[in-house]
Amino acid sequence: MASDRRILYTKQFIKEAFLALLEEHSIDDITVKALCEEADINRATFYRHYTDIYNLFEQLEKEMCAETSATMVKDIIDVRVLTNVYQNQGFYRAFLQANLLMSLIKERNQYHYEAQLAQAKEQEGFDAVKFKYSFDFFVYGVQGLVKDWVEQGCQETPEEFAEILSDITRHL
Repeated sequence: MASDRRILYTKQFIKEAFLALLEEHSIDDITVKALCEEADINRATFYRHYTDIYNLFEQLEKEMCAETSATMVKDIIDVRVLTNVYQNQGFYRAFLQANLLMSLIKERNQYHYEAQLAQAKEQEGFDAVKFKYSFDFFVYGVQGLVKDWVEQGCQETPEEFAEILSDITRHL
C-alpha cells in the first residue's frame, strides 16, 4: 500500500511539473531532461512510468477528459468544466492546439446528436444537411471560443466565461 502511495505521489509530481512546463513551453519543446529537472527526479524514475513526453501527455489527456466528462455539447459551458480548463491552462492549450477537443466533443455527443436528429426528422420540412451543418457550427463555435479563451490566458473567470457562452448559445 505504501509503495502504491509513493507511485501515485511520484506520478502526481511528474504531472504537476509537466503542467508547469506547459505554461511556458509547447509540448514539442519539453524534454525529458527538463521535466526531470523541474520535478526533481531522475530519468529512470520518469521512464519507469512513461515511455516519453507524448505518452505522459496522452495519459494526462485521458485523466483530464475523464474529469471533464462533458456528455453534451452544452456541458462545456458548465462552470465546473471551465474551472478545470482554467486551472490547467497549459495542458488545455496543448490539447486545443492538437485539435483534440473536437474529437472529444463529437465522440461524447454522438448519442445527443442522434437523439436530436431523430426528433428533428419528425418535424415538417426537415433538412438533414442543414441539421448536420447547424450541429457542426455549434460544436466548432464552442470549441473556437474555448480555444481563444485559453490562448488569451483565460482573462475572464470561468463563471464570467460560462455566462458569455451561455448567452451566445442560448438561441442556438
